[in-house]
Amino acid sequence: MSKNFIPTVRYVNYLDLSFEQSQDAISVFDLDDNIITCNPAFKQLYGWTLEECLG
Repeated sequence: MSKNFIPTVRYVNYLDLSFEQSQDAISVFDLDDNIITCNPAFKQLYGWTLEECLG
């Protein structure tokens, strides 16, 4: 990917759609290993709400 790459709205929407519609459980961590978000498949698999996962 080019150093000058600037994500477009279409690109960001595509990534968001992929994240939300994936059948795989996905969680996103910050640099301190705290969960900052997770997708619906993650919530369904583990039975946790987003609020329970955060931090």
